[in-house]
Amino acid sequence: MSGKDESKLGSNYIFCGGCPRSGTTLLQRIIGNHSTVFSEQEFQYIPSHLVPFRRAISDGISQHNVDRIVDHSSLDEACRAFVNTVFKTKLEEVGKQVFCEKTPANALFIPEILEMFPKATFVLIIRDPRDVVNSFRGVRNRYLSKNLEPPKFVRSIARSVRELNRYLDSSIVAQRDDPRVLIVYYEDLVANPEKEVRKICAHTKLKFEMKMLDIKQSAAKIPAQKSELWYSREGLSAAISKSGVVTGKQLLSESEKNLISLFTNRYPELERYALPNRPPSMIEKLQFKATKIDGAISSKFNKRT
Repeated sequence: MSGKDESKLGSNYIFCGGCPRSGTTLLQRIIGNHSTVFSEQEFQYIPSHLVPFRRAISDGISQHNVDRIVDHSSLDEACRAFVNTVFKTKLEEVGKQVFCEKTPANALFIPEILEMFPKATFVLIIRDPRDVVNSFRGVRNRYLSKNLEPPKFVRSIARSVRELNRYLDSSIVAQRDDPRVLIVYYEDLVANPEKEVRKICAHTKLKFEMKMLDIKQSAAKIPAQKSELWYSREGLSAAISKSGVVTGKQLLSESEKNLISLFTNRYPELERYALPNRPPSMIEKLQFKATKIDGAISSKFNKRT
């Protein structure tokens, strides 16, 4: 296969994803600080529009509704052509060779993204579920402080855990037995950045550069619309640190953290977080369900005030 064909299949693409608030932006800032990589705003339309579009037409082909017009191979070629045109144009404009696309929801569609771009690599980041939901709480508070309605999945513990499980269920199974996908743990990345970044470079075939660790000096402009509700300016320009791990600012009660631990879906990939290996009691089930009601009431109250 020629180099041109390899490029069309995503050999110079790195896709990143993970549950929101798991460290996807930190991961993007690190990879995007490589001298050959372009990575700025999230090109969020691949998981939100392109994959559903591909699914719909693929179903139509399989059901013989459009199979005399297009086949699966032509469909994938058309989807690739769109993304390749966008990414290639930008790479040529900025003089870079590798496009790193980070949208958290990429993690929901790993198999389909890698079917379209079989030569691409994927980096999946995972974080302690309690810290993810704690960060959700921070987002919720920022929305409410501006008298804005928060996204549904940050309004309560129950909704947040459901969103977290949606990501875990899709991404963890998808990465197994697929060498194109690398799992990176947020806690490892902030505790031993050089070791983890070297691992990322080996996986993505980038040559490790020490400047990747110095993200405080990065000129990458990652913020998007409403980003101030999701990130502080300080956070987007901060160095790699452990400040976001459990020892950082805690917004959850011990009871809430216990509920998160109990209701997060179990996977061997999460064993390091020592989630309790027991079913929740009836009282805990009721407490978990009640958080959804409390979240709705709190949101309405804050909007009125």
